[in-house]
Amino acid sequence: MKARLELGDVFAVPLDDTRAGMGQVVATYGQGAFYFAIFDLLVHPDDAINQLDEALAAPLLFLAPSLDARLPVPYLTVVGQRPVREGLPLPAHREVDGENLVHVVDFSGRLRRRATDEEARRLQSRHFIAPLRLARALRATAGLEPWTDAYSALIPDEDLSSERLFGTRGGGRPGAPVAPAPAVEQVRAYRPEVTAQVEWWEDWRSSTPRRPVVPLGTV
Repeated sequence: MKARLELGDVFAVPLDDTRAGMGQVVATYGQGAFYFAIFDLLVHPDDAINQLDEALAAPLLFLAPSLDARLPVPYLTVVGQRPVREGLPLPAHREVDGENLVHVVDFSGRLRRRATDEEARRLQSRHFIAPLRLARALRATAGLEPWTDAYSALIPDEDLSSERLFGTRGGGRPGAPVAPAPAVEQVRAYRPEVTAQVEWWEDWRSSTPRRPVVPLGTV
């Protein structure tokens, strides 16, 4: 039995005796982080291995990065391995550099450029979550527990995807063409902020609101 999840691993998320969600490890970030996708299809737990292809062709429900890749992972059961399908809206994120300027960074962390004012306001910083949060969000969509606003951040936004903002189908895949960055006014955050937050198994979440941004020279 392997010790860690790998790119392309397909997993089941058991909900009860008759239903399970299906997901996949669809991208990597750095040396040890992965993007987990959950698809909009419920299967019988005993039949999950036979419905891999059907599940992976279903609409995307949730997408988020996680540092928890060691096996076994609570709430996830690996049931197979498949190539990751093209065109998933892997997210872009916002980062604040040492000069307090806001940048857009692709899902892999390899591509970056200055953010427009709208991008700086709409993009989220990269938040690493525990797989538990994805499992609980899926349970909420199945009516097994209350839905909370925190789960909304797991819903992918194609308008803020790496493909849309960087013009790359692979969002930073080696060899993918990169569109020229738009000419934008520099945007400064009010003060430097942490660009990545880790939520551990306790599913801790910071209550600190995201700081607003303003054009450079106005503060």
